[in-house]
Amino acid sequence: MWSDDAATWPRSSGTDAEPPERVTVYRFDGEDAGAAALATLAAHVGLPPAAVSIGTGPHGKPFLEGSDWRFNLSHSHGIRLLALARGREVGVDVEQIRPLRRRPALLARCFTADERARLERASDRDLLRHWAAKEALVKAIGRGIAYGLSRIEIGIGNDGALSILRCDGPGGPADRWRLSELPLIDGAVAMLVQPAPEWPIRCIFRSTVPGAA
Repeated sequence: MWSDDAATWPRSSGTDAEPPERVTVYRFDGEDAGAAALATLAAHVGLPPAAVSIGTGPHGKPFLEGSDWRFNLSHSHGIRLLALARGREVGVDVEQIRPLRRRPALLARCFTADERARLERASDRDLLRHWAAKEALVKAIGRGIAYGLSRIEIGIGNDGALSILRCDGPGGPADRWRLSELPLIDGAVAMLVQPAPEWPIRCIFRSTVPGAA
């Protein structure tokens, strides 16, 4: 479910006030992407970047200490995404489209039999879409890839949209979660996972630290 302004990555240099029950995904490109992401995170909690305190959950997922804002980060070859929601866990993953070496080993280790049958001859982009969907889900669960990507099965509809068909283990069942493919980024694919029911998603492109000249 997209809000009206989420069909592309509109530019923004400030931090807009966020209404409740919305997930915002910021995209940062370039050398200052890490600093820009931290500054944006700090602005949401009303603190200078140096005062932001980030803890680590029992399975390694970072969280903001003393705040009900939940966030998740992903980066790939100069592109960084920051997903933010108030009181709601989120998972995001971005993958640069690239040649995949050791495809047979990757498919055998991280994909189910049905997925392997579908993806064995698929393009690298299609395989990376499935990989990003699984990564986003385990990050939303709070476990990371140690959760076991083969415990998750991703399906594809006639329209090409991906969905979560199965999620075994403590993160399940699959219908606990909603998967969304984020707007196109040149040379990359990106996925977001949030709990059901789905909140609207807003996407913003920000290339510099907020407030910088």
